[in-house]
Amino acid sequence: MADIENIREQMAAFSERYGPASIVEAVVTKLNEDETVGVEFDDGSELEDVRLKAIVKEGDQFIVRPAVGSNILIGRIAGSEEYLLIAASEIVEVVIKIGNTKLSVSDKIEIKAGGEDLLSLLKDLIETMINEKHMTNTGPTISLTPDSVTAYNGIKTRFNNLLKSV
Repeated sequence: MADIENIREQMAAFSERYGPASIVEAVVTKLNEDETVGVEFDDGSELEDVRLKAIVKEGDQFIVRPAVGSNILIGRIAGSEEYLLIAASEIVEVVIKIGNTKLSVSDKIEIKAGGEDLLSLLKDLIETMINEKHMTNTGPTISLTPDSVTAYNGIKTRFNNLLKSV
């Protein structure tokens, strides 16, 4: 009996190591703080820590965050009990980080690099333009015309609708 059990263990180890990679369907049950998700399989079993990024380290990364309730495909990482997200039916956010540069796409777009974010920079530019004064042959202007201020504020609102501030 011990020989049969030993053979069974050796065959399982061989198939795990040299067999095909497992790709299975699941449903996202929760988003975790540590860049993983909880999932439930068709048979009701669950995993609490499916990876959203391939390499577990700080620094550069590419992350796709699926929506809770979305159908996903996950792959088993060879020689381990760990799984990685491959595809999702609904995505709530995609994040790319390279060095100190970040691009995040969700309901709005966030672009950040070198300690600056694009929305703040554009807001500062528009505020500077609204408050600018020009020299004329009769002296400096007092302020922009009300229609110019209204136009600049309209552009600022459009940027707020498009971009996310950090």
